[in-house]
Amino acid sequence: MDSERAIQRQYTDLTMFVRSTMRQYQLLDFVLEFKFVKLSAMDMTAEQVRQTPRKTLANHIAIKKPLADAKQQLTHYRQALEKKYQQPERLHCLAVVAIGFERLVWEKV
Repeated sequence: MDSERAIQRQYTDLTMFVRSTMRQYQLLDFVLEFKFVKLSAMDMTAEQVRQTPRKTLANHIAIKKPLADAKQQLTHYRQALEKKYQQPERLHCLAVVAIGFERLVWEKV
């Protein structure tokens, strides 16, 4: 588990890579990129945010750009990590946007 891991002069928010000695198990590698959006940017109440489906929130104007930015960063990280480790099927990349402290919106890249 590593926070702010350097990958080609950029830094991932959170990475989890299984040690090479443990590769025989069905564990997977993860890279997560986090973004934060203030609840006030949503023009919704906390209760509305909690009740709105995740896919609907992902299309909200306040979420689209941070989510797209996270996905773009993850695409860069994925290319570098797949080249280094040669195991693309093991790597899972998740773009995560926190809406205040109320809700998470995520997409797999």
